[in-house]
Amino acid sequence: MLGGLIRVLVFLLTPLAATAGVLEDLWHQSPPQTDRLGLAFPTDDADAYAAIAGMGMGVVRVTASWGRIEGSGYDFSGLDYRVRALGALGIAAFITFESDHRRLSRYTGHVKNGQPYDLARWESFVQAVVERYDGDGEADMPGLTRPAAYVQAANEFLRDDNRSGGWAGTDAALVDYLRATYDATKRAAADMPVVLGGLSAFNVDIALLAEGLADFDIRQEWSETSRTIVTRADLKSRTQRAVIARLN
Repeated sequence: MLGGLIRVLVFLLTPLAATAGVLEDLWHQSPPQTDRLGLAFPTDDADAYAAIAGMGMGVVRVTASWGRIEGSGYDFSGLDYRVRALGALGIAAFITFESDHRRLSRYTGHVKNGQPYDLARWESFVQAVVERYDGDGEADMPGLTRPAAYVQAANEFLRDDNRSGGWAGTDAALVDYLRATYDATKRAAADMPVVLGGLSAFNVDIALLAEGLADFDIRQEWSETSRTIVTRADLKSRTQRAVIARLN
């Protein structure tokens, strides 16, 4: 800890022309691995996972896709591959559920979180996933070395057209979906933390403007030539009013 602080102070106090060696030294640091550092959605190439561990990451968010896993039965091979490769490096999975089954849920063409036609069947899927990766010795994945640290449902649920998650059903159905996911998780593993689907910083900024707690233009840079800008005046649009209403 003290050594790292000294390096930072040296960097801050060193003239710019003389910082190359300090930067090179910082780049090659090997921080201790900790569950307080996490990363979302790693590459499918497990050969790259060692670099994630080398950055100190102790938790990585991976997807449990209903559409990919449930067919005539459950095929966990893809998720097993990621969880096993991460676990071998001391990294725990943060499992994000996606109800993207084109036969068993609605709206999957526009969002990852389709509204299940049958919540009981969705709960059976969630329970099977949690049971496989909770590390309690009952129906666990063969070779599980690190149990899942968290599960999450309804990522970025505010918009009805968000392909990173989203939710195109009603707000009441979203609440039912979250409750069903929570209940199924707790039946499999009473101590498993259930995390509400994340909100992007962009939408949190919209909430700040809507509540009068800030006054700035919100900017999302997609590329050098593409950006999204939302001003206070834009909050009157139908799309932004719907986002704010769902958040509330």
